[in-house]
Amino acid sequence: MSDTARHFHDLGLSASQLIDAVHLFIHRNSKTNEQRSYLPDYSDAVDIMYAHFQGESAEMPRLLCDGRSTAMLTVLKELGIESRLIFLYKSGRGWISQHTVLEVFNPDIQFWQIHDVADDFYVVHKPTGIRVNAKSILFDSHDELVGCPVDGGPCSAELAAESLAYFEALRYGHTFEVWVNPDRFDLSGRFGGQADQNLAEFIGKGDPQRVSFRMDSWLAGK
Repeated sequence: MSDTARHFHDLGLSASQLIDAVHLFIHRNSKTNEQRSYLPDYSDAVDIMYAHFQGESAEMPRLLCDGRSTAMLTVLKELGIESRLIFLYKSGRGWISQHTVLEVFNPDIQFWQIHDVADDFYVVHKPTGIRVNAKSILFDSHDELVGCPVDGGPCSAELAAESLAYFEALRYGHTFEVWVNPDRFDLSGRFGGQADQNLAEFIGKGDPQRVSFRMDSWLAGK
């Protein structure tokens, strides 16, 4: 167990508290808007974060959304909490825009929950106060969803709006199975910014035969 994981393990927190504590640790001890080179699991970046957290160094790793999400996944894995990267795709004018969040399985309530570690919030269905998972965001309305900062402060629709806009298509980790809401993402569209490829060609790295699309939740609601 790494020094970071041992620190959180010894706090004696519930799983729910532990998940939020790790989220907050990643957010407070890294910088965004730039991505530097680290190990694939970002364990070296986590070590730098822990040294900063302990006051042993002023250095903080520079990570974008993928790096922060992977670092959180790595720490949670050591603590026995399952999580998975969610790669998001949004269609724009000539581009497929991308964002990465983390979906964490909370064993306290036996439910998957989205954490946007890059922008420091989790997503809540406001009328019920329930944290939501990736598929519900992809296929359901966003009208009653709010972002709640783990670092404290009020929940708001504005906080989550930019991140939620990416929920047009998604895949779980580095797979070729893609869930798509066709009311949001036009699968026939081609994008000049991605060498005039469509989504299947882009995710399949030029081989669309490797990609399968899932729209079952969307179809079930029709």
